[in-house]
Amino acid sequence: MIRSESEFSDIPVIFLTSKGDKESVMQVMDLKPDGYLLKTMPPEQIKQSIDTFFQRKKAYRNSI
Repeated sequence: MIRSESEFSDIPVIFLTSKGDKESVMQVMDLKPDGYLLKTMPPEQIKQSIDTFFQRKKAYRNSI
């Protein structure tokens, strides 16, 4: 729903969930999120994953 609104379509969507079973992951991946993180990950790894996402996004924008 977020991406269907033009003013919000470029907002990244990263799921942070405790559901790591195959069925839950497949359902979320069908929505084409920008990321899928598990709450069971160490907090520093979650932070690093988010930082890496935004660094890549910035590098991509700068390369265009």
